[in-house]
Amino acid sequence: MLVNEDFLKVRFPTKSNKMLYLVLVILVTLLFFGDSVLLFTGHCLYLVFEFVASLTEHWLQAIFNLTKQQAQIVFFYLFAAIVGYITWTLSKKIYKKTQQVCISVHCRTKQRMERVNWSQLIFLFTIFGTFILTLT
Repeated sequence: MLVNEDFLKVRFPTKSNKMLYLVLVILVTLLFFGDSVLLFTGHCLYLVFEFVASLTEHWLQAIFNLTKQQAQIVFFYLFAAIVGYITWTLSKKIYKKTQQVCISVHCRTKQRMERVNWSQLIFLFTIFGTFILTLT
């Protein structure tokens, strides 16, 4: 037989492979169609935000008998509180996950860390940071 039988078997991707495929599809899509996809996505998100803001402001005006400006101020502080809460919870989760990864990596690379040339590492981060700043 010319074709290996293992090649013909169906392989179902694992969860990590699905995430990898998703990231690759998103990166390829952004690479080829990024200028139009990002513009369209941002516009849709803006329309959804304005729709929710308008509904919330009208609801505040009707229920609490507020003026338009007072309703906008209340919505702003409510939105700021929600964004702050979401940011806080996400940063705590990211911090805990980073701690777990650092502890597991530190256990494996304890001897390698002693051999790191810190001056070269700082130089590379400086170059990378300068490059990122020139893009903004």
